[in-house]
Amino acid sequence: EAEEAERIRREAEEAERVRLEAEEAERVRREAEEAERQRLEAEEAERLRLEAEEAERVRREAEEEARVRREAEEAERLRLEAEEAERLARVQLRQQVYARLAGELAAPLGVLMKTKGVVAVLVVARDGSVVSEAGDQDADSEASARFVVEAVATLNAPGPELGKWQSWVLEFARGILVLTRLTSDYFLLVWQAGANFGVLTWTIDKNRAQLEAIVAQAPPVPTDVADT
Repeated sequence: EAEEAERIRREAEEAERVRLEAEEAERVRREAEEAERQRLEAEEAERLRLEAEEAERVRREAEEEARVRREAEEAERLRLEAEEAERLARVQLRQQVYARLAGELAAPLGVLMKTKGVVAVLVVARDGSVVSEAGDQDADSEASARFVVEAVATLNAPGPELGKWQSWVLEFARGILVLTRLTSDYFLLVWQAGANFGVLTWTIDKNRAQLEAIVAQAPPVPTDVADT
């Protein structure tokens, strides 16, 4: 009986040891699982934090780029508005000067109009602005002005070293056209029916100094062709 009791005691102790070991193993497993869960949660939280920081950085950069772009667009708009206002001011000033010079040009242009066969006389700026005109009211002054722009561009093209051109004469079936350089920016255009060229050139030469002195008061023509 004593032996049996000892055996039972040892079996109970062994069972208790196994139970305690099992409980310890379970506790260790649960702690490991909890530690892994916490680690994964921490990693996820860190990932979300980094993603949020990256999203915030991208948002701030996008906002900054948009701000810089808006400021650049606004600056460009203001620059263009300022340029346009300046251009319009120059145009207005030129038109005011042209209106005044037209009165002074009336007399020498009237002399040219009295030359036999002359049907139209214009003073035209290099950019095509008509400073003053006289003669045939049905004449297309805009077409004549465009002709002056194209002709001057052609005549000013590089060529033989003959000095600055002074006059250009075109002969047509029923008349001639004379383009005369008054200054580097202003030109005289005369249409004449018939071919009495000698008298016309003599009259132009006779009045040339007066015409040059008048248009010398005109402002320089901007190089920007849009400033017309």
